[in-house]
Amino acid sequence: MPTTRWFLFIFVFPCLLVLLTRQIHTITYAHSTLLVVIENNSTASSFLTNPASNILLSPLLPKDPQFYFIHIGKAGGITLYHSLQLIGTVDAIKCVLNNTHNGNHDERRNSCYIYSQRDSSQLSRHILGYYHMAGINLNDEARSWLMNNTNIFLFTVRNPIDRLVSTYNYHRYEYYKTVNATSSKTAAAVAANKYAWFYQKCFPNGGIDTMIDTLRQNNTKKKMCTTMGTDVLRGNNGGGGHHFIYNYEHYKDYTINEHSTHYITVIRTEQMWTDVIHLDQMLGGTGKQFRLAQKRGYKVTHGSGTKYEYDAGISPLNAIYLCCLIYKEMEAYQLMILKALNLNDEEKRESLLSLLNKCHIELYMPSPDIKGLLDDPFSWKTFSQSKTCRGTLGSTSAKQ
Repeated sequence: MPTTRWFLFIFVFPCLLVLLTRQIHTITYAHSTLLVVIENNSTASSFLTNPASNILLSPLLPKDPQFYFIHIGKAGGITLYHSLQLIGTVDAIKCVLNNTHNGNHDERRNSCYIYSQRDSSQLSRHILGYYHMAGINLNDEARSWLMNNTNIFLFTVRNPIDRLVSTYNYHRYEYYKTVNATSSKTAAAVAANKYAWFYQKCFPNGGIDTMIDTLRQNNTKKKMCTTMGTDVLRGNNGGGGHHFIYNYEHYKDYTINEHSTHYITVIRTEQMWTDVIHLDQMLGGTGKQFRLAQKRGYKVTHGSGTKYEYDAGISPLNAIYLCCLIYKEMEAYQLMILKALNLNDEEKRESLLSLLNKCHIELYMPSPDIKGLLDDPFSWKTFSQSKTCRGTLGSTSAKQ
């Protein structure tokens, strides 16, 4: 009996005391469950100093995970930009690169990235910066520094067809009524008038479904409009608005093609908060802030959610037309999903199958091998050259 008392006093009671003064979190990954003990400390801490030195990170992540947030337009990026508190990263990078400050880049980095432990998620703490369109707010030096000091790309992704429909509606609303609205010769005014001309003169009626009807049936009175319309949808012409050019191919060229050693993670628009919470947990966080945002229906947009005047629907035949036309977009999106280390096999198949269904692939391939989508991915290039696409595109060439 005395031995038992000594054991309780020496071993059990101290452990209980530790547990009472710390937060205990059970984190479920794709294939395992881990118990994580996090220090309870509400003081501010630097980005590099892990506020919970004994946090257990997911074994799927590289050592010292540092994220580069890649904001692909019309995929929920504005909501994530605010919920992840990324606004401060621009000034932080400028601070790091400011040669008037003491110390080298690494030393300044430790003091420039300061977050409140109480208010910042673990995911926020591991994002060094973000890239959108052509890298707005960051010069070449800043973008180069981000590439050299990160090891994970975090993409916002969305089914390419849905993203394109949203892009069309967004720019149509933005520019349709602005033809010759100003006589200003500034670059912005000239661009706005060009975009507006595309919608008012070439495709004056309806949404993207009507536009594709016009293209597919070659009903435009101006041949230039037909050529311009297909080029805009492919991302080869900026006449319809900037988000057409800044597509998956653009972001893939900037990231994966140039920096193949970076790991890949994604946040899917269709599963936004699920993916964000999981990533935060992989980094030792609780996901609590994001659960609250999800519960409250938190969303930040350009106002497009209440302004779109056009139907986002698209007919099956026009969906197939788009899938054939933008097959390179499909390939880029598929690659990001396949390489995403934060998605398990089931989640990857779910996203890829959704894409196939959106394109009505069952008409081209009656019994697609669902389980084989990961080991033997669907060939969008082969699909673009198929009889299905040749018949659907008609006189429109599938070559880009």
